[in-house]
Amino acid sequence: MAGKVKRVVSSVVIFILNNAYGLVYRSIVAHTGGGEGKSWVEWRTNLERVGKYELFVHIPEFSAMNIMYKSNLLSQRGTQSYTIVLLEARYEISINTSDYGWISLGEYESTSGECVVMLHDTGDPNHIIIGDAVKWVYVGERG
Repeated sequence: MAGKVKRVVSSVVIFILNNAYGLVYRSIVAHTGGGEGKSWVEWRTNLERVGKYELFVHIPEFSAMNIMYKSNLLSQRGTQSYTIVLLEARYEISINTSDYGWISLGEYESTSGECVVMLHDTGDPNHIIIGDAVKWVYVGERG
């Protein structure tokens, strides 16, 4: 499902990665070290039908960054915090990024219309926060 990506960050690094998600450009945004929640990356899209959706985020393995920041002892593993905004509800979700690939943020019931997923800069100061891609998968009718 196509969507728009908006960066609202004060300090970010952009990397091109072969294992990042994308058709033409395979890149990620990375924020080194946790912040105070004043910066975020957001993805916006329109859910085309009423129903239950499962939301996934893509976390690529990023060994290049671990090498680049080895002296700072930064790690890709840690907690990333997301806000999911639907027309009828708002959810705060945190995940552990010890796994790579498409990670589920859970299932959500929604009406059709615009939704927003925000990745916040909050977290451990030694954590690399990575934003790559999100996808909404239609699961079925609302329960």
